[in-house]
Amino acid sequence: MVVDPAIVESLIGIPFVKFGRDPAIGLDCWGGIIELFKRHGIPVADPFATRREETIRLDQAWITSMFAAWQRVEVAVPGTVLIYSRSGLAPDHAGVLVEGRKMYHVLEVPGGIISNIDRKPWPDRLRGCYAHRP
Repeated sequence: MVVDPAIVESLIGIPFVKFGRDPAIGLDCWGGIIELFKRHGIPVADPFATRREETIRLDQAWITSMFAAWQRVEVAVPGTVLIYSRSGLAPDHAGVLVEGRKMYHVLEVPGGIISNIDRKPWPDRLRGCYAHRP
């Protein structure tokens, strides 16, 4: 995917809402990914649609099924989804590489932002890079 900087810019500052999927209200990290791909004309499934907070368990079977539409890659290029473990345990955060070493993602505070993936805390927390399978 060729990432359009104007689309990325339109997502900056959207507030964080847990399980948020409406940019008019707010997004979470996966909601930000869904919206970024949607605005590029690429539909992305929502693996959390039927598993909300009370039922989510980051077990290996669920993680595997969640990434069925994604191909693990060794080298991240723009459009690659980056999976992180902020807690140090299971994967619990994601963003999209948008250009160079910059990632668009949504944090509780300040919401939708761009971060350099080479700056702390990101390098040590990367758990995988995934390209969308059309």
